[in-house]
Amino acid sequence: MFRLKIYFKDGIITLKMSGGISVFSSITAMWSTLFGVGMYFTPKAFAKSGILYASLQLLGVGGISFISILVLFILSYEEIIRQSEIKKEEDIPLKTYSISIQDKDLETEVKYAQENQVMAVKSDDENRLSYTGLGKSLIEWLGSVIDIMIMITSISTVLFFQKFISLISTSLLGHSVVDSIGFNPYYVFVVLYGLIILSGGQFKNLQSIDWLSKISFASIAINCLIVGVMNFVLVDFKSAHITNPTKTVSLSVISTFIFAMFCQNNVVEIFNDMKDKNVKNLILVAAAASLGACVFYAIMGIAGSLLFGDYMPNEDIISILANENSEIVKHLFDTNSKFYCIHFIVPCFAIIGLLISSIYQLSAVTRSLNEVKLFKKIKSKTKKQAVTTFLVICLITTINMFPQMGLGLVFDIIGHFMCNPLAYAFPFGFLAIKCYNNKDYGIKFFGSLIFIIISISFAFVGFTYPRVLQYLTQNDPLNMTTTTVSNMTFN
Repeated sequence: MFRLKIYFKDGIITLKMSGGISVFSSITAMWSTLFGVGMYFTPKAFAKSGILYASLQLLGVGGISFISILVLFILSYEEIIRQSEIKKEEDIPLKTYSISIQDKDLETEVKYAQENQVMAVKSDDENRLSYTGLGKSLIEWLGSVIDIMIMITSISTVLFFQKFISLISTSLLGHSVVDSIGFNPYYVFVVLYGLIILSGGQFKNLQSIDWLSKISFASIAINCLIVGVMNFVLVDFKSAHITNPTKTVSLSVISTFIFAMFCQNNVVEIFNDMKDKNVKNLILVAAAASLGACVFYAIMGIAGSLLFGDYMPNEDIISILANENSEIVKHLFDTNSKFYCIHFIVPCFAIIGLLISSIYQLSAVTRSLNEVKLFKKIKSKTKKQAVTTFLVICLITTINMFPQMGLGLVFDIIGHFMCNPLAYAFPFGFLAIKCYNNKDYGIKFFGSLIFIIISISFAFVGFTYPRVLQYLTQNDPLNMTTTTVSNMTFN
């Protein structure tokens, strides 16, 4: 149900169509953008850092993410007020009427002439804010930088998701099936999932589709429940895997949580679709999104780490459960357990959720591409959407046709250099610039600067330090000598 407001001014009748989604739907939409592949890497993170340290790191990242989301909400709210004040004189109606209608296409414009008057039906799409728009409202070039960052991040994330679910699907077939086929089915899955993501990418107002976000949330909730129940069912398997309680804080673990909590590129879009935009609801949505994500990540992380302990492979839990040669799947098969079906159920639910997340990420790419001059020449919004999504999927699918590219490197690059700045550096940068323009040099200004410095420092240190350490360890003469002596002794 949408509401039309009819304005009479200067002999022109203007009908503005408005609508929105509820607070709960806004929260589920936020969860749809939050719950991606990062969730399935949390068991490895908890096993690496230990439950206590990992929980503290997760809460820390979740708390900062809550502040970051809230900052974007509040800045969007203030920008809406600023724009309404600028257009106040133009929008003052002589007479106003409101009617309710059912309309599926908010972007439809109907124009006709009647007694020298023109009636136009306009949607709120013309007044929609964007993450890029917030940056441009402060500094023009900042918006352009953010636009490029969002495109690169979203394309990389869709690329990662498509590659991940294609590898999972190939693993589910099993070695015997793959060998009998005679070719690598990975390429077929890449094309298949590319077509599915392309089809979903045709929705122009994705955040308002309640059922899509609810399916994504349900798939995550079911997988969390299954992994949790496995701890009580597979007691014999769990007892053979003891967790070492002496763990420490890890930069890679923090990076995993940052990647998992990243949703800021869609926050402003969700704000646009909210029906009741008041400070109370904005705080509620930001808090529920961050806290809810922390709860689900903790459940998955703790349950998975307790199940595998220190013997957990250095990979995500979905890859482990999808691999017929993994220790837990072999255990279920050897014991003729009726829970062997989780070998297929959990990965399939993960694939459904990640496909939806890929569509959400793709929508962020097309929003940016639609503003490029080349694509602006396409007048039809439907054709423009089809062209941009098709080109992006073709690019991503072509890159994923080279399976030699490792998931680990892509994951680290996205987490450190893409999600991290967009999630923290830019939102707090907005706040710092606004405080500077208002000559407000208080706690908000200096606090924002601290968050910006930490974000940028972590991006470089978190990515380079483990690799430098690994390089030095591999080329350490003492380590090489010890290895040589050990090999000679063994021989």
